[in-house]
Amino acid sequence: NYNIKIFDHGCGSGRMIFYLYAIGFKNVYGVNVNDEVEHLNKILNIVENRKIKSFFKTSGSNLPFKDSFFDVIISCQVLEHIPNNLIDTYYYEQSRCLKNGGLLYNEVPHRLNPYDSHTRTWFVHWLPNIIKVFLFKKFSNFFFKKIPIQIRSDHVKKICDGSFLILRTPSFHYKKLNFYN
Repeated sequence: NYNIKIFDHGCGSGRMIFYLYAIGFKNVYGVNVNDEVEHLNKILNIVENRKIKSFFKTSGSNLPFKDSFFDVIISCQVLEHIPNNLIDTYYYEQSRCLKNGGLLYNEVPHRLNPYDSHTRTWFVHWLPNIIKVFLFKKFSNFFFKKIPIQIRSDHVKKICDGSFLILRTPSFHYKKLNFYN
């Protein structure tokens, strides 16, 4: 059924939405908190003459959609970037916007996995913060050698202040999902 409403919660560059749109789904939407999204809406307008917005920039607190609006909500590699003070809001807003009986898919790395794909390291996220910070400061060129220097320093700064990656356990996410459903 290509008429279902699909939401990418934390759409980034919009690749998932463009893919879904290209294979026939026309009721696709996404939000981003970090970057502007109007250029993504312009692309859909040019390619499909689509006048309604699919992409929205939000503060991360409230989603700009009605209750029970979506049949499917997808969130890929976003939850680990949500600060502790907004994690309940994130789950609540998903619950509020998802139709009863809808499908929710949250893809999230977790704390128990020995390899972290964001920092491209093994076991480092298991260490106490003071050791982790020392290692990232000392060896950031090694960890992020394929990333441009400016982005590298931004990654290290965010990793060191704890705002880049908050890995939680699978049981943490199960509890949140059960609470809001």
